[in-house]
Amino acid sequence: MTQNAVASPASSMLGSLFNLRGSSDAADIANMTERKALWLRIAMAVAMFSISLENNHDVGAIFNVGTRPLALFEGQETFVILLACCMCLHPKYTRMSIAVFAVTLIPYAPNFLGLANHQILGFWCILPALLIKDWVSSRSYATYLRVTFGMVMLAAFAQKLVAGTYIDGSYLQFLVTNSTKTTSRWFEFVCSSGPAAPCLPIVVASNFILFWQAIVGVFLIIGWKNIGVLIIEIGFLIGAGVFADEFNFQVLNIALLAIVFRTGVPIIGAVILVIVTIADLWGLGAIGTQVALILRGAG
Repeated sequence: MTQNAVASPASSMLGSLFNLRGSSDAADIANMTERKALWLRIAMAVAMFSISLENNHDVGAIFNVGTRPLALFEGQETFVILLACCMCLHPKYTRMSIAVFAVTLIPYAPNFLGLANHQILGFWCILPALLIKDWVSSRSYATYLRVTFGMVMLAAFAQKLVAGTYIDGSYLQFLVTNSTKTTSRWFEFVCSSGPAAPCLPIVVASNFILFWQAIVGVFLIIGWKNIGVLIIEIGFLIGAGVFADEFNFQVLNIALLAIVFRTGVPIIGAVILVIVTIADLWGLGAIGTQVALILRGAG
């Protein structure tokens, strides 16, 4: 019997608590391929990378020559997380990478609840992998993530429902008409009424966002994992990142859901997510300005 064929006590504990469908780690290990294992490790590395951008919002400034070229160095935890990302890609060091990632929580431990909700979710989901001998092959860990995400989505649905600003479409209308984010203003054409009141398309889209979150939450809780649901949810998260929220938070969700659904993230997918995340953090306006300066200098 190989080392990977033995589930750790922590893995068994998580399985007994969260494995609602009764799937065994042994069966998942038997079906694990080298490529699938790599894609799962890439998914974890991408999740940790998204947290590094949450820690340091000035990462884009490193590209602006003459302003603050060493801005990235101001957050040392960023480099610790990037080191963990690199270690995670190697099967021998993937569990150790979680321990390295955990080090970055130490400065925040006294005020953990004061962190951004993105960071809290990231630490809450990633750190338990340290308790499992081989989280890559552990369906119990994937199930832990599944139930966690299900509860988070249902809680977010309840919060939005109580607030009422998604039911009447006023929050989405505010983003369309008042947001300083370039991509949010792309949808001003949808409503001719301006900021006065939400129009029907805005109300419909707002309610879809609200109830889709609840539907996915229920699916995750009961363990119904359909690849079509994952594709729609990824599209939903990408849209949310482009339109409103910080894209790095959506990348965190996408990466962890890829572990939940046991698909992982292929190399090309990781490259695209990293590039788009940095571009979103930097800002389309800044990118356009920088490209213009480069072209002007070349000419």
